[in-house]
Amino acid sequence: LLDVATKFLDPYAMEADQKTKNHLYGLVANVHKIVTDCTSEYFQRYRKSVYCTPKSYLGFIDLYRDIYAEKLESIHLLADKINGGLKKLQQAGEDVRMMKIELGQKEIKLQEASKETDVLLVEITDSTAKAQKKQAEVAAVKDVLQNEAMIVSKGKKEAEEDLKAAQPALEDAKNALDAIT
Repeated sequence: LLDVATKFLDPYAMEADQKTKNHLYGLVANVHKIVTDCTSEYFQRYRKSVYCTPKSYLGFIDLYRDIYAEKLESIHLLADKINGGLKKLQQAGEDVRMMKIELGQKEIKLQEASKETDVLLVEITDSTAKAQKKQAEVAAVKDVLQNEAMIVSKGKKEAEEDLKAAQPALEDAKNALDAIT
C-alpha cells in the first residue's frame, strides 16, 4: 500500500517537503488499512458486505489529489486576496505618509499666513484707532464751529434787529440832511 501511494502521489506536485510527503504516503496507506479493517466490523454489525479493493484504494488516492487541488487553489485565492489587501494597506500607508508631509507643508504656510494676518490686524486696528481719533477731533472742531456759528448767527440777528430799529432814525437823519442841503 505504501509503495502504491508513493508511486501515485510522488509525481503529483504538492507544496510540502519530502519528509511531510513520506508521512502523507504512510497516512494514506494506514487510512486504507483502517477502512479495510472496518469492513469486517461493518459486516458483523449490519450483516452487509462492503469490499475495499485495490480500485477503491486508487479511487481514494485520486479523490485525495482532487480535494488537495481544490483546497490548494482556494488557499492560493485567499493568499492572493490577502496579498492584494496588504498591497492596498501599504499603498494607503504610503498615501497617509504623503498626506502628512503635505499637511506639514500646509501647516507652515498656514502659520505664515496667520502671522501676516496678525500683522495686518494690528495695522488695521492702528488705522481704525487713528481714524476714530481723527473723527473725534473733527467732531470736536465741528461742535466748536457750530457754537461759533450760533454765536455769529445770534450776533447777526441782533445786528439786523438793531439795524431795523435804527433804520427809521437813519431815514429821518438822511431826510433832514437832504433838507439842509
